[in-house]
Amino acid sequence: MVRREAREARVGKSRLQETIGQMLQGEAAQRVFQVEASVRSTYEVLPKNAVGRIPPAEFFPAIVRNYFAKEHGWLITGLEPPSMKPLRTEVHEALVFQEHAPDVVQALKEVRESSKGLSLSDVVGTIVALEKLILDETMPVLKGAYMLNNLNVANALDEANVSLVLHSYLLLFRHGNPHNFLDMEGHQKIVARAKEAEDWISLVNFTRDTIAESNRKGPFSFEVVSDIVRDLGRKYGRWQNSECDEMKATLMELGTNGSGSVRLKDFHSEPSHASFQFTESADYLQKTGSLEEIDGEQRVTIVNYLLGPSNCIAKSGYYSVCCLSECEGLMNALEERVEEPTSLPATLLQLVEELPSSTEVAPRELLVDVSLDLKASAEALGASIPLHSAVFKRWMHKAYPNECPLPTAADSAAEESEATAAREWLEPPRQECTRIPQWHRDAEALVNVNV
Repeated sequence: MVRREAREARVGKSRLQETIGQMLQGEAAQRVFQVEASVRSTYEVLPKNAVGRIPPAEFFPAIVRNYFAKEHGWLITGLEPPSMKPLRTEVHEALVFQEHAPDVVQALKEVRESSKGLSLSDVVGTIVALEKLILDETMPVLKGAYMLNNLNVANALDEANVSLVLHSYLLLFRHGNPHNFLDMEGHQKIVARAKEAEDWISLVNFTRDTIAESNRKGPFSFEVVSDIVRDLGRKYGRWQNSECDEMKATLMELGTNGSGSVRLKDFHSEPSHASFQFTESADYLQKTGSLEEIDGEQRVTIVNYLLGPSNCIAKSGYYSVCCLSECEGLMNALEERVEEPTSLPATLLQLVEELPSSTEVAPRELLVDVSLDLKASAEALGASIPLHSAVFKRWMHKAYPNECPLPTAADSAAEESEATAAREWLEPPRQECTRIPQWHRDAEALVNVNV
């Protein structure tokens, strides 16, 4: 760990890091540390070149997508997963980057076209920059919340008025664009209806707690309220995920024997609930990879359905808030223990049997056919299982049927294609020319440095 970080320091800052650094001036260092702690385990187990860098195109989009899916439940426009986009998306294609950070887009393209790869600092900085841009783009909604409560952004507010603004902001945020910030009467009717809903007390507590955790005392300037709203934005995905948990529990009750799926006819016959109803068509479920046929019967895969776009809210031009990915947390726990790109099946079986989820207790003994399936896959691959591979993702669905999605054909194809491209990048074909490029000599020098 220290050796790799020392190598990065000797290489110096990349143009990408310098560009992002200019964007993040004033951003709290704590935020960078928090993001790094979240993605480090994944970065560490990915295959790397001689100077400890990962391929710039193959794993990078997945790391970024998975971070936001795990931490915030965000689905970012332009960076959708393979199951939602026919062509592979890349980080620089995120719409908010395209429209508001052309310098970052250019730097990311240069990294993509170079052969140097991405450091952990590159990955972390890009994620923090993307998160900041998205949160900054919610500021017009905050200003609209001031207007709808007949308040002026130039004036400091007491805590009571801050609460009014935050309540309005969350109601506007939840329903997505477009907004009419001039219809104060109509907005107050929306607030009145919201106060009669079951989750109003939860919303009030959420805003109250976020204000308290900011450690700010009134009067509150617009800049201070903006910081509180950014914190609300980071926490909103976890707060609203209670509805996803409720949907999951309902669907599991409709399912049988912990299979992780429910019959399509039972799915459609479930009555409407206060916060959700299961009305998606078979065609939609098929297209999103949520419908499979088992023994001649159509069944809805619960976790795939939960992570599908129909369960996303607060949709804007740049992102929407979806159900959190529980599987990414489980994968991170395995990555921290394995610390290598591949692992033997016996090791993985032991770790999974000791790793609980929201529906699987531990320690437990996996079903015989689940264990044999992983061993058979390892034999076919040559003894070890790559953690970031289609075959392991499919097996994780068997081990955690209610937490880990069943990869779609598009997901699996993308995973295999990325693995192949990564191998080619890490093991470039030998050249007939005996002249050694300068970058390779620099890399060898770094590897041989005693740290």
